[in-house]
Amino acid sequence: MNVPSHRLITKVVAAGAAAVAAAALVGCSHPNTASTSATTPLRLGYLTRITHASALVGIADGLFAQKLGPTVNLTTQPFSQGTEEVTALLSGQLDAAYV
Repeated sequence: MNVPSHRLITKVVAAGAAAVAAAALVGCSHPNTASTSATTPLRLGYLTRITHASALVGIADGLFAQKLGPTVNLTTQPFSQGTEEVTALLSGQLDAAYV
């Protein structure tokens, strides 16, 4: 059995976190006409497989919510199949997704 190296896992986690941060920034880049104390919702979909460990760890440990800050209201939606997740993303039920 070929076990991925620690360095590879670290790179995958870092790349996943960067992708979520970029998606959050793009989603939050429009001018906000509400007060600055209002929160911005971010609906994130993810797959529940170990191959998507960066999403699992980031959500379970609260890393994504912490890095997004108090003005972003992160809600997560687990998916068991990629096709369901992509369908939810394309239909507007999600703002961002790990795929």
